[in-house]
Amino acid sequence: MITDWTSIDDYFANRLSADERNQFDATLRTDEALAQAVAFYVAAKQTLRQEAQEQRRTELMARPVGQTRQLPWPYSIAAA
Repeated sequence: MITDWTSIDDYFANRLSADERNQFDATLRTDEALAQAVAFYVAAKQTLRQEAQEQRRTELMARPVGQTRQLPWPYSIAAA
């Protein structure tokens, strides 16, 4: 039984060898605990991604209108 979160993360990040990936796939089909852990992992990653996007959106919306990033003067001259 694989319940190691690092292994699950490695699986989704494509850091497993072909043999390790095949073993993980085979275990995933037969191990209910692993299937539940993978489902939790996927749901957690999606939730974290959505929360990060919402936080970024909130930060951007909180900026005053017309506020722009100041470029260093050499870049301004080069653009001209």
